[in-house]
Amino acid sequence: MLLLMKHGMRTTSKEDVASVSVSQSDLHSSTDHTDEDELATVCNFEEDNGAQAIHLPVFDGYSHRSIAVNVTKSTDVKIRPVTQFYAPVTIHQHSTKLANNKDKLEKQSNSQFMLSRTSAISTNLVCILGIVFSLIIAVTLIVIMIYFITPPRNDGKNALRSRLPDVLEGNSVALDEDVAILTKERWGGYEMRDGWQNRSLSHPVELVIIGHTASSPCSTFEECASKMQTFQNLHVQTRGWVSIGYNFVIGGDGNVYQALGWDITNYTRDNSIMISFIGNYVINEVKNKQRKAVQLLLEQGVELGKLASNYKLVAHCQVANTLSPGQYLLADLKQWPHYYAGLIT
Repeated sequence: MLLLMKHGMRTTSKEDVASVSVSQSDLHSSTDHTDEDELATVCNFEEDNGAQAIHLPVFDGYSHRSIAVNVTKSTDVKIRPVTQFYAPVTIHQHSTKLANNKDKLEKQSNSQFMLSRTSAISTNLVCILGIVFSLIIAVTLIVIMIYFITPPRNDGKNALRSRLPDVLEGNSVALDEDVAILTKERWGGYEMRDGWQNRSLSHPVELVIIGHTASSPCSTFEECASKMQTFQNLHVQTRGWVSIGYNFVIGGDGNVYQALGWDITNYTRDNSIMISFIGNYVINEVKNKQRKAVQLLLEQGVELGKLASNYKLVAHCQVANTLSPGQYLLADLKQWPHYYAGLIT
């Protein structure tokens, strides 16, 4: 829109003018005028070198009024003076094209900012994913190295135990990497006397008896093997038994020492398996490795069919008038699976 304050003026445009409107108002005048004084002619159009011309009203030299001309849908507007101006001229130009260009520039700037921000986020995401992927590969390689470097666990039945690598010989077997059943060949015993053939035991056995030797304890393989040799001499030479009178003996070193084994009847009670702990458990406490050894032995007995799956586990004092197995071992025994609290007659 063009706002012109002038005395006679001509405007031209290279484009067709869709609409033109003229309005006027008094600014200041020394004399009063009629309507005929205000307008000589209103918006007459004529051709000027191929362009449309707009003739604005003409006023006398002493009248100061304002006239507003609205030109729409036009570019390249030229203002050419026709006569002198007797009042200030103020031109207000509103360009839709410039505004549109500004909007486009702002949109482009915003778009570039968003693209830059998206690119930065994408770059950071790629970096993070790269770090995570590298960590996964590193952890995988470490696990593989540990797997191949670490020696395999020796859990076979006939494997040597890491704690006592020379403990197994002959028919000795490993119940676990820390528990072995040691035969008399390994602990230094001698052959059973004749008569053992008449003491065969029927399977599966339904009763397991736990007792103690009422002797000093042992804590190493050498000490326990020496104890076993002493027991054999006492039972064979003094009592006339074919061998040690128990089926198995549990040492303080956590090993199981074979005496009569699974297939020969013990000298405590027929149709039973007698297991004795080396030591006096009236005053000694049960060690964890002893407890583990006897429980693994009982599990093997069930697996081999030597023990019934529902066998009863009792203390020596429940089948005979004795202090065996001592108060500490008895209290511990009551917490084991298969424990039976009644007396066996």
